[in-house]
Amino acid sequence: VFVNHIATPKLVPNVAAGWFYRWREDFSAVEFVRFGGGLTIIFDPVHTLTLQYFVGAFNRGNRWTWSGIPLVQLTINVRSDWKYVPAKLINF
Repeated sequence: VFVNHIATPKLVPNVAAGWFYRWREDFSAVEFVRFGGGLTIIFDPVHTLTLQYFVGAFNRGNRWTWSGIPLVQLTINVRSDWKYVPAKLINF
């Protein structure tokens, strides 16, 4: 699940969280979880920069392994009449 909020015309903070349940003969449980937050910076109608950091945990059966996942995303829009509208999505 991702949640975006337009704080100002140039800044859009966001948070995300999710999990994956594995169901098979040798392992049936939550296999991994991830959560984190970030910020989208809108420079102009063409260029945006998204900075996010996720924390993840992977279930190995007898222990959990933790990881940090940084994300840097540059978006270049091909149309200058574009307006940022955060997506309202629920991923399954």
